[in-house]
Amino acid sequence: MSAAPLLEVRELSLAFRTRGGTVRALDRVSLTLGPGETLGIVGESGSGKSVLAYAVMGLQDRAGRLTGGAVLWRGRRIDRLGEAALRRLRGPEMAMIFQSPRAALNPIRRIGDQLADVLRAHRPLGRAAARAEAAAMLAQVRIPDPAARLAAYPFELSGGMCQRVMIALALACAPALLIADEPTTGLDVTTQAAIMDLLRGLARGRGMATILITHDLGLAAAHCDRIAVMHAGQLVETGPTAAVFAAPLHPYARALARSVPGPETTLATLETVPGSLPDLSAPDLPACRYAGRCPQAQPRCRTEAPPAVPGAAGQVARCWNPGP
Repeated sequence: MSAAPLLEVRELSLAFRTRGGTVRALDRVSLTLGPGETLGIVGESGSGKSVLAYAVMGLQDRAGRLTGGAVLWRGRRIDRLGEAALRRLRGPEMAMIFQSPRAALNPIRRIGDQLADVLRAHRPLGRAAARAEAAAMLAQVRIPDPAARLAAYPFELSGGMCQRVMIALALACAPALLIADEPTTGLDVTTQAAIMDLLRGLARGRGMATILITHDLGLAAAHCDRIAVMHAGQLVETGPTAAVFAAPLHPYARALARSVPGPETTLATLETVPGSLPDLSAPDLPACRYAGRCPQAQPRCRTEAPPAVPGAAGQVARCWNPGP
């Protein structure tokens, strides 16, 4: 990466205090993101993708606490900032599209009012100017008759329209980083393609960096420059998209790649990742959390943190026994 990174996550660990014990949701996660770059974070449900995004934004649940590591934005450490300082970053610097647009939007406020709230919170705009800017934002995300849509409530819009409104909200203050958390969940295939084309076009036009969180490997392969593979709160492999999918080094990344159905795949031939995610509240979690599912596991996989092993095509895997 030639340019200085916008975002650096260094050895980040996060735990949740629950009645059932402490859940170690993130374990020493490290990644970087450069200006204009699109990074895909993939893995099974429960692998820590969204938790990582919330930690970057400073939006983790009150039960969650960072237990190690750091988050840096433009070289400045932000994981120790107070809520007021974080609010000044969210919107103008970084923004997030949440998983469920209908749940994220206020059901009893009109779309125009919600957009105007965001604009006026970060820019010196009067009501009329904010409303005009809100209509322009809806037009930018290709919502027809945007002026009329300002008066609509979320329940009056389709799922695809609500997702476009969420995109408009996230981009209202022209952030340098957009985190899109499962932005196509619940949408039909045609609408999914339209949303992703829209996001990619807006990112390119603005020079905006993007983090795409998804369990859809095909979506990540089509839209991301680099891929980060997560399993049970650990980042197990990162690298250029083509390299990670063509010749993954980590056994979990290989298993994920094999689980993607092809044109001739049937239920009988479809491969799945064996086993299930470990209990992250267990006191005896192995050093490599994939050890219990891995056919290549060795005794030291459970007791010693795996090293970062570089691959010939630029990817890096944390594994004691990497290979194609």
